[in-house]
Amino acid sequence: MAPGDALLTVVIKSLLLCPMSYSIRKVDLFCSSIMGKKWRAISWTTAASIAAVVEMVADQKLPQKGFLKQEEIDFSTFLETQNGQLFKG
Repeated sequence: MAPGDALLTVVIKSLLLCPMSYSIRKVDLFCSSIMGKKWRAISWTTAASIAAVVEMVADQKLPQKGFLKQEEIDFSTFLETQNGQLFKG
């Protein structure tokens, strides 16, 4: 297990617990299937975003200390992470 894997596992498990299947006015609220399961958009986007930023910090692509606004994170670098790739159409 690489450094940070335990944190990523906890974050993802915490945010993706109990996927629910429902729809409102026939609008599909699921927008992604990850590892064979459908996840609510809010669940997978939140978990993947946090995990992608943790990856970037671990890879030293972001500052190692201090406060960083999300607007200061380069989107193309974000998309290059393993979890950021989930956002590529």
